[in-house]
Amino acid sequence: MIKYSKGFIMVLSIAVLLSLVLLGMLIYGMHEDEEVISGAPQCAPQPPAHLSTRTPIKHVVIIFLENHSTDNLFGDYPANASLGFAMQSLAANSFTHSPINLKPVPVGVYSTEDPNEGYIPYHADWNGGEMNGWEYGSGPQSLYYYTSAQAAPLWDLAEEYGLGVYYFSPYLSESAPNHLFLYAAYSPVIDDYGPPPYVPVQESIFAELCRYGVSWGYYVDPREPVDYLDIKYFYGIHKYSPHIQSWGDFIEEIGNGSLPDVAWMIPSASDSMGPPGSILYGEAWAPLRSHS
Repeated sequence: MIKYSKGFIMVLSIAVLLSLVLLGMLIYGMHEDEEVISGAPQCAPQPPAHLSTRTPIKHVVIIFLENHSTDNLFGDYPANASLGFAMQSLAANSFTHSPINLKPVPVGVYSTEDPNEGYIPYHADWNGGEMNGWEYGSGPQSLYYYTSAQAAPLWDLAEEYGLGVYYFSPYLSESAPNHLFLYAAYSPVIDDYGPPPYVPVQESIFAELCRYGVSWGYYVDPREPVDYLDIKYFYGIHKYSPHIQSWGDFIEEIGNGSLPDVAWMIPSASDSMGPPGSILYGEAWAPLRSHS
């Protein structure tokens, strides 16, 4: 008969106890997860006749593009080669204690070096409100701006519809937390990492729209990996999987009049305009969807 030492038996007992605890936590977690998912409202959109709006607007389409500020694309709009008031003030040292070396992107160039990104570089840009830390935070490459020589399609959209020049990022960091603020009005992450942590789907705008009978759709490139999509952060999003559709579905639904009340158009990585990629791809992609 094999005899085991007291130390071995103690270690084995602790291992078994920990295994039972972990198993219990897993079972409890699965139960809690099901409670979370079941708490998300069912989607039963009301017919258009029952939805009253304060304006004639019946559809809201949100088209995502990435990593460009308003000044970067519209800094000298609409005059071209004549900086707007905000950019003039910045270049003339009205907001800062040191000169800012702004430069137009040369004609014939459609991309710039990717600025340093993240919570720390962006807070260095901000510099406690001094707004003079770009060369140390995002880097000197962030001080270039496009003109109509590169951004004419976007300027055309601004002239036809309007331009929100005083739009600011909700969170001074990378893409993921800012996207999550749009979807859930908060973010459990401060940079582009995760999940985990997750956001319960019933705390999202998707569930809120369902709660009030407003139809919605989330349109993606079917070739894009799921890990690229922001919806990966929402635990229980599979409950709304019929709402996750393709670009082709978006065009088809516009044609047959079945487009939902709220739609998100999500670009592929190559169409998102994010530097160091060319802005031409996003400029071709966005107007095609907006004029559909």
